[in-house]
Amino acid sequence: MTLAKVLIQITENMVTTEIEEYIGDIPNPKLKDSQAKLVFSAEDDCLFWNNLTPLSNEEIVLLVNRISKWFCVNSPKISFEGHTYNSAYATSNLIVLPFPISKSVPYICHEISHVINYQIGPADHHGKYFTTTYLEVVKKVLGLSAFRELKNSFDRFGVKYN
Repeated sequence: MTLAKVLIQITENMVTTEIEEYIGDIPNPKLKDSQAKLVFSAEDDCLFWNNLTPLSNEEIVLLVNRISKWFCVNSPKISFEGHTYNSAYATSNLIVLPFPISKSVPYICHEISHVINYQIGPADHHGKYFTTTYLEVVKKVLGLSAFRELKNSFDRFGVKYN
């Protein structure tokens, strides 16, 4: 398992167990996030998750704004500051990308999918509504090949989506 996947798994596991302590204002904070580990395993199985080249802060802002426009949601604030757990995460109006690999396109696609899911709903963290959104974001940003790769990986790992 790559360092990137370990970090995102640590981050997401904390999100599901300590949401109210540090994650900020998210919908359904008590909802069980039963698919999280399956989503991370599916991501780890995708080749596009091996490209963790950091974008510049300016490129990130442009990409996030473009995705927000495509999905008709309010663009979130983006923070590049460190955090108590030095982890990447998202709320309905904030994306935190505190370390270099979190500034890569795969991380951004994952986190902006949370923003979209939280704004449009139904908010389900890593549930079938999030994963459906995530697939659409990947298709729009990374193309049909990455979309198919993620969808096939979701199928292999039993990740539910619509």
